[in-house]
Parts: sequence; structure tokens; C-alpha cells
Amino acid sequence: MWMGDCNGINLLFKLSIPTAEFDFLETFTTTPESLLDITHLYIRSNHKLARSNLIQETENGIKRLSINAIHPLTDRLLPIFINDEADYGPKIRANMSMLNVQIGTPKSNSYDESFANKHNVSTVIDSSTRWHKMDTETLLSDLRSRELGGYRTSGKLSDWCISRQRYWGTPIPIIHCDQCGSVPVPENELPVRLPSIENIRSSSKTGISPLANAHDWKKTQCPKCGNENAKRETDTMDTFVDSSWYFLRYLDNENTEKPFEPNIVNKLMPVDLYIGGLEHALTHLFVARFIQHFMHSKGLCTSLEPFKRFIPIGMVQGKTYKTSNGQYVTKDKVLTVDKNTMIHSLTKERVEVDWEKMSKSKYNGTDPQEIIDAYGVDFTRLLMLNFVHPRSLRNFTLEDGIAEGLQNWFKIFINLYVELIDPRTKTVTSNEEFQQIELALREQRLNTIYTVTFYIDSFFSVASAIIELQKLTRYLRKVPINIKRESNEYLRSLCDLLVMIGPVIPALSSELWTILQKQIKTNIDGYDLNKNLFEQNYPLLPNDYPAKINALYDTTVFASMPIARSLLPTLTPSDILQQLNNNDNQFQMKTFIEKNGLKFDRLRKLDDYCATLIYERDPSVTIVEQSEPLVEKKKSKTSKKKQVS
Repeated sequence: MWMGDCNGINLLFKLSIPTAEFDFLETFTTTPESLLDITHLYIRSNHKLARSNLIQETENGIKRLSINAIHPLTDRLLPIFINDEADYGPKIRANMSMLNVQIGTPKSNSYDESFANKHNVSTVIDSSTRWHKMDTETLLSDLRSRELGGYRTSGKLSDWCISRQRYWGTPIPIIHCDQCGSVPVPENELPVRLPSIENIRSSSKTGISPLANAHDWKKTQCPKCGNENAKRETDTMDTFVDSSWYFLRYLDNENTEKPFEPNIVNKLMPVDLYIGGLEHALTHLFVARFIQHFMHSKGLCTSLEPFKRFIPIGMVQGKTYKTSNGQYVTKDKVLTVDKNTMIHSLTKERVEVDWEKMSKSKYNGTDPQEIIDAYGVDFTRLLMLNFVHPRSLRNFTLEDGIAEGLQNWFKIFINLYVELIDPRTKTVTSNEEFQQIELALREQRLNTIYTVTFYIDSFFSVASAIIELQKLTRYLRKVPINIKRESNEYLRSLCDLLVMIGPVIPALSSELWTILQKQIKTNIDGYDLNKNLFEQNYPLLPNDYPAKINALYDTTVFASMPIARSLLPTLTPSDILQQLNNNDNQFQMKTFIEKNGLKFDRLRKLDDYCATLIYERDPSVTIVEQSEPLVEKKKSKTSKKKQVS
């Protein structure tokens, strides 16, 4: 990550006399064990306090502040020296305010010892205090309880600069006064509203916000001392600030007294599922979590995390054709010499073929309207969701035969419902055969409900769910026609199929539902045929259907077994592991874990029908490169069903 590893802790030192801008100094150390050995602090010459009127010069010619820092545990007064030669860390940028401060520990640092001796800093540490009887973790816990640091953090982490020199942003509610410094706008004067100005463009030459020229708006009175020549802050907030808590505001968006009412937010938060591109995980979600943690620390939200789960969706890619100089060409200008060679039709230059994110400049986009015109909205939606995991890159093309295969399935699927209208002659079926088919139908139907629900709930794999529904379709197709008309289990399977596939192909599913409403004359358990498709409940598994415990890595279930549903709520990870190791999965699990270098990460329970041990790669284990894939190539038919497409 750009912020670096959490390789140390933060420390907050209150000032003996707070200034207009600083109540405390914050710093970072990789040696928390030396916390009680701190005798003084350094700040860089570019620190704001180093440019204040608090500077005084010592006898040895070095500058220090006229105020002291207070040790966060012992309350010892620590002198603050201005010194650019101290070790602020090898990877620290000079403009980081948090890291423009460094601790001095003469007991463990030779430079600090030499500096203290030269500038008469007392290095005597009273080791009889109660603090010296505590271990480091206890000291850090005490710091956290005092809200004076003690949290693990990164030496690269800096304050977030939220100011931008542009008009279109939220005004920063700060007033600058020559006497009082930076003063917050009083709460009863919030929000600060943008003035109406003619030119809202920022100057690229000066870098000054256009609000700096709104003189009537900028000039104001200091709310603290009444100074008539105070000035408003003319920078506005980065739009990331607003987009980092919108999910809270949306829940109470008409509240004019406060950002949101905690009672309302606490009923609905956290967000169940967040869907976005990978860039969201690196920027927006990081900031949103920061804001949520802050709100939680102030007692405004009971939930610490803003989002329960996140899907980083993969990009849709199109085929590109590019010459050796990097120029993209359109498909109609490419000639195929053989299956491995393509050339430019005019220059005869060799053309490289690749898959890249769809873009007009790369001539590899596909107009959705063309697909819709050719196949219809529902089929287009199915085409996009089929054969790809939501996190995966999608190489979109109509040249791979997928569309034709889906069209064939469409016909089979539609015919299941249309044939209910066709009054064919019934054939006689024995009662024993009828019951056997009913039982087989029930087993197939319940297995489909379980598998579809598992794929979607576990890793949102709609594509895998579609494959299972296609399997059910083909199974139902083979049921004898006379059974189809008489079997309640068959008709219930048709209802389940439409409810589960409905979100993918809603228009067609709704039309086929009307056929069921007209043709089914009996009650179907779990369904109200007087209501439309999307008013129906999702099909549930009966109480006698066993739950399953699984071991999962990425999207591969590499061990699984049934278990009584009544046992599921109390199962711990060790219980599940013991169960899996006590059956035929033991050797398979051990082999798979060792070959892939895995370690147990967490347990996920889904309602009352499934518990899954989630495994992740163990970074401490070195995987030897193999010619064979990590997942065994040869699988039984049973294990293939567990492999997510």
C-alpha cells in the first residue's frame, strides 16, 4: 500500500502552553520500548512552531521553544529544540507535520546522548515510577485510553491535505485572524455558503483560489476577538471529503440541524455491500473508513466499519490491434495471414493483438445498443453476467460462440413453460415410478437452491449460479411430459427457477410467470400465484435439508461435507476442521493446503445452511513453481461441481 507497513506507533505530547494552532505535537517511533526514556523533543526548522514568536536561543547557539512538551505518561516537562540534524527516519518527507517531530532518547541513541550533554538536557530517569513496572503493551494500552497515541501506524503516513484552490467545493469553515490565528466559524453560522462570483476558474499561474477575489465575502469579523479585518479561508474541501460520508447523510438527508441523527443511522448501518472498481479500495474506501472510525470514536455511530462487504468489479476489455509504433488501428484495417499472424491492410505491417480496457481511442469498444438491437435487453444482460466472476477481467466478444450457446439454452428454458400450454395426450405412469421421479426432482431442486445461494452469498458469482440454473433447466427438460403436468414438485421447480433467474432476465421471467399463473390450478408451497414474480419470496431450504461445511480458497471449494443444521450455529473453526479431517476429505485437504501454501483466515457462516473456512495464501510459505497448476487437473465429477466457474 502507498501508506506503508504499520512499523511503529504514534505519540501525542500536549504542550505546556497551547498555541492558537497547536494543543499538542504528534510524532512517530519504531521503538516504543524506549517510551519512558524520552527526555526532549526535536522539531524541524520548517515546522510551524519553529516559525512562531516562541523561539529562544540557548547559550550554545541552538534554538528552542519557550514552551515545553508534556510526557504523555509521566507528565515530565520535555524541552523542544529546533534541529534538522536529528534522525527523523530515512523515508520521511520533510513536509509531513506528524514526522517533523522526533523524540530524544539519550539512553538508547548516541546522537541524542551527545546532544543532551552539549545542551544541558537532564538525562536522569526516575525508574521507581509505576510505569517502569509495566511492559510495553500495557504502556501503549494506557496511552490509548488517555487518547495520547499508542496506535500502530506507518512512518510514511501523513496528514490528509483536504484543501483545494477551486470554487466548486465545500467551504472550509475557518476564519483567519491576525490576533487569534485560525478560528473555527461558530456552529450557529454553519454552513458557510459560497458567494456568487463571475469567474469561478482557478488561476494556473498564481495557484490562488477564485474565492480569494470575492473580497466582500472573504472579509469578515473574528468570532473570538471581534477583529473586523479577519479573513475567511478561501480554499475549498477536496470532493473526497463529501464522498466519504454520503452513505450516512443519505439516511437522513433532510436534517437541517446536524449531519445526521445517530438513532436513524444506527438502525441501518453498516452498508451491506459496496460495489466499485479497484481504485475505490485504494482511495475512496480508505477515506470512508477513516471518517467512519472518527464518527464512531465520537459516539455518533455504533458501527465501527462503514461497509460489511466489498466487490471490486473487473473491467470489461475489448480486443485491440496495434502496430509496432504503438498506433491503434480499427478491426476493418486488419488482415489475417494465419492464426498467429495479422497485418495492416494498407502498410502490410505486422499487427499485435491484445485485450485492453474498452476505449474509443483504442477502437475496441462495443456499443451496447447494437447488442440489444440484435439480441434483446434480457439476453444482453445474461451475456454480460455469464462465464465470468465479478472480480475478473471480462474479455468481451461475440466471436467465441457463447451467444449461440446461450440462445440454445434460452430456447430450452422458454419451452419448459410453453409446453404447459400444449395439451398433449397423457401417457400412463405407475405410482412407484411417479414417486421416484418426484423424489429425484426434489433432490435436484433443493441442491440447486443450495448451490445457487452459496455461490451468490459466498463470492457473488452470478455466473456460477447461472450455470447451476442451466443444469436444472436441462434436468427438467428430460422429465416425461405426463409427469410435468401432474407433479407438484416439477411445478415448484419451475417457480423456483424463475425466482432465482428473475434478477438476471427479469422481462422474460415475468412473461413466463404469467404462463404459470394461468396453467397451474393447484397450490404451490411457498408461492402466491395471484402476485407477480417479483413479489414472491426467495425459495428456502426445508429444515430437514442438511447444512454443509466447506473449506474454501479463492473460489475453489476443496473440501466439503454435510452436517445437521441444528449443529451449525455453535460450530467453531476448530470444530469444522475436525469434522472435515474425520472423513474422506483429510488427505485431499492436507495436500491442497500444502501445495498452495495456505493458512486459515476466517470463518464465514451463511444463515443456517452453510459454514465455510476461508483460506488465504501464507506469505511465510514459499511456493515452488510447478509446471502443473496448483489445483489438480484431474477431478472427479463430484469435485467439478465444487469448482466455481
